[in-house]
Amino acid sequence: MGRPNGPPSRADVLGTLAIRSGHLQPAPELSAPDACTRHLVLGPPAPKALRDLEISTHPVRAHLEQGSGMRYTKDGSGSNVLGDPRMVLTWPANHLSALGIILEKGQVMATGTCMPPLELQAADSVLADFGHLGDVRMTFSET
Repeated sequence: MGRPNGPPSRADVLGTLAIRSGHLQPAPELSAPDACTRHLVLGPPAPKALRDLEISTHPVRAHLEQGSGMRYTKDGSGSNVLGDPRMVLTWPANHLSALGIILEKGQVMATGTCMPPLELQAADSVLADFGHLGDVRMTFSET
């Protein structure tokens, strides 16, 4: 991403988005938008309908279970990510472009979380439900 004659535009940033879900990957480097990320859940690309979705208001719900019982749920939305998770990409894209670094297809940048942090305990299982975009489930070991 990036153009020789200037920083990426909003259209450049939005044109390179790929939201994924699936397996755990380490995230060894930090930047301003993803300063609290240690691991990311990645997988196949989200449906093409994502590009037409008003993601800034899209609801998300986390269900936290332990064993067969529900501990709690938390709700969030894309607006919790500094108003719009897509626009969080604008600053690093412009900053990197000014340094001559171009974001390439396939690179991943975390934009932040759309819900408050979850208070996890050993053996918890979390289902993050993104509605018609899909869901992600993670189970944490007892040790």
